[in-house]
Amino acid sequence: MTRFLKYVIIAIAETLIKKREDKSIITVVDSPCGSGKTMWAINYINSLSSEDRILFITPFLSECERIKNCCPEKNFVSPNVKSGKGRKMDSLIYLISSGKNIVSTHALFANLNNELLEQVRVKNYILIIDEAMEILRRVNMYSESKWVSEEDGETKTYEDIQTLIDKKIVSIYDSGEVVWNNDVALSKYDYIKQRSKMNSLILVGGELLMWTFPHRIFEDRFFKDIYILTYQFDYQLQSYYFKYYNIPYTKKEVEMVSDNYTIVDYGDGELDIEIRRKAKEIIEICSVDKLNSIGSSSINLLEKTPNTALSVSWYRKNTNEIDLLRRNVVNYFKTATGSSGNERMWTCFKTYQNKIKSDLASNRNFIAINARATNDFANKKYLAYVVNRYLHPSFIQFFAQRDIHVDQDKFALSELIQWIWRSAIRNGEKIYLYIPSERMRGLLQNWIDI
Repeated sequence: MTRFLKYVIIAIAETLIKKREDKSIITVVDSPCGSGKTMWAINYINSLSSEDRILFITPFLSECERIKNCCPEKNFVSPNVKSGKGRKMDSLIYLISSGKNIVSTHALFANLNNELLEQVRVKNYILIIDEAMEILRRVNMYSESKWVSEEDGETKTYEDIQTLIDKKIVSIYDSGEVVWNNDVALSKYDYIKQRSKMNSLILVGGELLMWTFPHRIFEDRFFKDIYILTYQFDYQLQSYYFKYYNIPYTKKEVEMVSDNYTIVDYGDGELDIEIRRKAKEIIEICSVDKLNSIGSSSINLLEKTPNTALSVSWYRKNTNEIDLLRRNVVNYFKTATGSSGNERMWTCFKTYQNKIKSDLASNRNFIAINARATNDFANKKYLAYVVNRYLHPSFIQFFAQRDIHVDQDKFALSELIQWIWRSAIRNGEKIYLYIPSERMRGLLQNWIDI
């Protein structure tokens, strides 16, 4: 192949990609926490005509109330059990079929079904998603709840899936997608049947069952437009999910123009650099060796692998060390900072919350490690983040099926930043942070040392 022909092929490919992006209805508004993404969305909603219908999805009920209060003329409503005769999903379907402006939670939206999608298509809604969705979950076929939490170990489903395959009840496509073949009524597997109808179950490695957020919603034009409001999207699972399904999107960022929030083409990172420089001035990271030593990383000379201190596996294997970690958190809040109770926030893996909590680190001050999109904790100045975040290997394996590499460090950093920005730093106030994991502390320090 001549060099000229090679350049022609590359140019054609780039043109085709650009055309596909131009047709995308998905806009990712990627701007730092506290930069005005939600305020832009509120202004945008209030500027729409009465003919436009909006479906606003946010992680927390408190944020639902904020949207209702800030957009009074749009008469936003939320699904409820009473109007849905016991099921919020039925209420949501009814509200969409009635053409109402709706604000609801991620949790409910994740359970959407074909009936809901068809109603959405007819009514031509604009979808706004506050923060990236949880788009992958491990499924436990042997549990009432079906979902496997971040702290849980491997859950294999090989035997049950193989039985369904042998009986020709399901088929597995080359992509790993689970397809229900007929209308056989098997109450034990009704969950599998319903999710497979949404093309949202994938068998990974022949034995691990994964639920994926139904990708049809982003591929077909069910919505007039879709906006996703977040920060560091490139490092989040939904970004890898879009790559996995080859879903195009455009990126924008928030900018203040004439005292109004607007979205503009994604820039060269100046806004990101500015927020990092400011963060360095107002984040004080605990450097007390006695408190940090529990999270020190070292190389296992026998296995040649990093010792992932304070990861989920560390908590599971080092139960005798957890009490020391609890005492460290107490010492940090009591001795190192002298903080008051209403100024503190802390986190660990949910399963171990009761083992770390104390009078100084109470359940009232506990903020989940995946907290985002809320201002409810903007008075918190003294923070303890005592985890070391890694994606479960099954998630890595899922994306590897299509040769997509997930950057574990950048994922962990983006999760940490989201958690930190729930605190008083949102208001430009100084915060004090205990982060004993040497890895997590290093990731944050490198990020602010711009």
